Amino acid sequence: SWADDIDCTNDIRDVRLARSTDFKHWVTHGRISFFEGQEDTSLYTNQIVSYGRGTDTYIGFPTRYTDRSADDRNFEHMPLADRRRTVREKYGREATALTDALIMTSTDGVTFNRRDESFLRPGIEHRNNWWYGGCYIAHGLIETEAEEYGAPNEISFFAGEGVRIKSVAFRRYTIRLDGFFSYYAPSKGGTLITKPILVEGDELFVNFSSSARGGMTVALCDEDGEPINGYESYLMFGDSLERPVEFSESLSALYGKRVCLKVTLSDTHLYSFCFK
Repeated sequence: SWADDIDCTNDIRDVRLARSTDFKHWVTHGRISFFEGQEDTSLYTNQIVSYGRGTDTYIGFPTRYTDRSADDRNFEHMPLADRRRTVREKYGREATALTDALIMTSTDGVTFNRRDESFLRPGIEHRNNWWYGGCYIAHGLIETEAEEYGAPNEISFFAGEGVRIKSVAFRRYTIRLDGFFSYYAPSKGGTLITKPILVEGDELFVNFSSSARGGMTVALCDEDGEPINGYESYLMFGDSLERPVEFSESLSALYGKRVCLKVTLSDTHLYSFCFK
């Protein structure tokens, strides 16, 4: 077959960038780059968008290509093993290549921090997944209302499924606002100290999620890491996108100064924070 004549063993599918103000004239052609130490890997559709929400962040969900022909014994234990053998005889890698989705972020749209752990996996094995072409995330993120009454808005994204088995359908997934990454500490606890951050408001809000027993505290420190009197919160627990952090002193007294946040966590995720 035509596929047998193509050797993709050492090929790398990559992402290129070009800029235009009118969709006629294009400049800055070239490949995007990744942080030092991140291995080269084949990436299909990148789905890079400007994240918005008051940040200058670009976020992308590239589809990662992996040929598992060297480990093909696994396919014998998956649904439709006989069909896969037939596909492999006729189309080669169409039956052994797999795809999943990664996540990567950038502040300039050129250099990206790519996480090589899967963001969207094929999922529990059934007839319609673990095939080449799965986990292609559609372009765009949409802020949608939550189904639970009184719950805050969330982010919806869509991915195709059923490739090579039936007509492709799109499934909607949801994630909390700003919930793509978090700092986490187990029950025994942990501490995070941020880089110096400019205080640009008179209130501090956190997006966090704790267990019923866990929680977190926030203390403000100077740029040398020394605590500032009057700026240590009580122990907070719950699951909120925008919980105000209460201090005994007014945050307005620090407006325009740089502070470090010292966050102590126990069985808690910290997703984001901001001054308002």
